[in-house]
Amino acid sequence: MKIGDRTLIITGLLTLLITLGSVTIILMKIDGVAGITGFATSNASIGFVNVTILPSVALTLVVDHVNFSSGTIDSVGTAINTSDGDNNGDNPGGFDNPGPFRLRNDGNVYVNVTLNGSTPAIFFGGIAATSDLNYSFATKNISSNELFNDTCGNYDTGAGIDYFHYANSSDTQPFGITMNPNHQMVCPNMSYVTATDEFNVSIFLNITTAVAPDANYTDVVEFFVTSLGHS
Repeated sequence: MKIGDRTLIITGLLTLLITLGSVTIILMKIDGVAGITGFATSNASIGFVNVTILPSVALTLVVDHVNFSSGTIDSVGTAINTSDGDNNGDNPGGFDNPGPFRLRNDGNVYVNVTLNGSTPAIFFGGIAATSDLNYSFATKNISSNELFNDTCGNYDTGAGIDYFHYANSSDTQPFGITMNPNHQMVCPNMSYVTATDEFNVSIFLNITTAVAPDANYTDVVEFFVTSLGHS
């Protein structure tokens, strides 16, 4: 029996269609080409890690009181301060050397530090201020033990303003900055970085018997801290 070319072509096409249909059904059953064993396959997924550190403002007064205790003064005038014992021997008249206030930035941002206190006249009971009556403060570096130190931070703005060096003392005020009820600058940019996150604030008193009678004098000093919003 002779089979014609047309019959062979039709038979071949039917065979091809049956084969393709079978392969399609198999692939659907095994989840596509990836389900065929023996083929190299790959799969990539992306993950994310995120952490947010919130700004923290925390100033600690490591030394939070200055007590000169008791002593005697003379008519000429007796100058006592919390740093005199470190630089020029003991305070005169038997007054103690209590040491200065010490501040530490325990937060994670740079901060602005100011303080206020009573005027000399108010501190000494309403006596009119004179050149013989002084109540003032000044910053002091811990490591170098220097008065009127100009270190209170280490942030350079990049605009030619380096806050690492800031002097809050004045040549016209030999005892530092006179206390005032209004907040005055102590440090415009206090660092939080270890080894540069502390400094001292020394207290100075100059008194004479002519203006300060025998009594106990005390004052509350407030340190005010503001975040500068940069780290």
